[in-house]
Amino acid sequence: MLVRSSDISLDAVKRSVWRLFPALLAVSCVVNLLLLVSAIYMLQVYDRVLSSGSMNTLLWLTLAALFALLLYGALEQVPERVNDFETVAIEL
Repeated sequence: MLVRSSDISLDAVKRSVWRLFPALLAVSCVVNLLLLVSAIYMLQVYDRVLSSGSMNTLLWLTLAALFALLLYGALEQVPERVNDFETVAIEL
C-alpha cells in the first residue's frame, strides 16, 4: 500500500491536535466557569453590598468581576487561535 505525502502530514496534524487536547480541555473548562462571573457578581452584590451598604465591598467585587471578565475574553481566544493554526497546517 502506497503512503501519500498528504496522509503523512494529516497524521502529523492529528498528533499535534491530540497533543494539545488536554490544554484545550482545561481552557474550555475554565472559560465555562468564567461564564458564571456575572451571576456570581450579582448574587454577591445582593448578599453583601445591599445588606450592608459597603461601598468598599462593591468596589472590590467589581474589580474582581472585571478582572475575571477580562480573563474570560483572553481565554476565549485560545481555542480559536489553535483551531486557526491547525486549519492552516491542514491546508498546507
